[in-house]
Amino acid sequence: MDHTTMFIPNYTDIVTTVGYDYEEPIGLLLALKIILCLIFLVGVSSNGSIVILMVIYGFHNVSDVFIGILCTANILFLVIFTPLEISEFNPHGSSLFICRLVNTMNVYFCAVSVLSLVVLSYERCSAVIRPMSSRSSSTKSTAVKIILVILLAGVLSAPFWFVYQRVDNRNTPDQTFFEFAVYSTTVTMYVCPLILIAAMYTCMAATLMHTAASLQESTQNRHVQSRRNRVSWIVIGLVISFAVCWFPFYLYLMIIVTGADLPRLMYFLAYFRQTIYTLNTCSDPLSIYLLGSRFRQNLQKALCKKKKKQENLTLFQSFSSKQTVAGKSTSLSV
Repeated sequence: MDHTTMFIPNYTDIVTTVGYDYEEPIGLLLALKIILCLIFLVGVSSNGSIVILMVIYGFHNVSDVFIGILCTANILFLVIFTPLEISEFNPHGSSLFICRLVNTMNVYFCAVSVLSLVVLSYERCSAVIRPMSSRSSSTKSTAVKIILVILLAGVLSAPFWFVYQRVDNRNTPDQTFFEFAVYSTTVTMYVCPLILIAAMYTCMAATLMHTAASLQESTQNRHVQSRRNRVSWIVIGLVISFAVCWFPFYLYLMIIVTGADLPRLMYFLAYFRQTIYTLNTCSDPLSIYLLGSRFRQNLQKALCKKKKKQENLTLFQSFSSKQTVAGKSTSLSV
């Protein structure tokens, strides 16, 4: 069974995983595919709208840049891997290069999202603890952070390139490399990021408690603090979404590696894990729109502009048609 990919399992996979025979739930598989199609449509449109709004109205700070990177990674993940999941693509039957590429790129986009969340949390923490230094963040330092995220994501996803070997004309995972990849990925892309983010928000909470009284003395300070709180709530929503949606997937991998005898839980995770973590691509833009008033305002302005442009176009077409009719009437009278 392909334990490292994130595709919909087939009948043989589930029987091997669960350990007993049962009838293949065709209705459940069909329902999951329909849900994935809906997630694909909603995820691409919602993440795409945020990226478009940022391009139109500009990136105001480093947090905006990494929110854009997070949404772009979500779009690429959905566009590349959701069709493969729906079509039940089996990397075992493809070439070794394609098999390795699919699995590695899958993990790579996840690593980019996770690292973007870490950078977003760090920026929020710096804005609270060292407000003056965070304001002086230059384009060069932002570019360095982007490059580091891209390179580090490659390093984190690299172990999955070596998991598969070609044996008897079939791509087979090497048990040693597979276990190493699972443990390293779980630690570096789930456990450690959550610990780091929790530590940073603990520091933020302690700092805010100490500075709350002084910030209330000035209207300008209250405005600054309100803006920081809005961005912080967006990041908190993204982190909670990540922790909840990706927990079943990492739990599934750890159960496989440790050999724990949990057949019913494995049955549930085998079918629903990829739907739950793919749902994370929709919950990210939902958190941004619900918790970020600036994004809602920009979306409303963009929609109003489009509506006004459409109305002007309709008026112009109506005026043109009237002029045409008037011209024909004049010519007839002559």
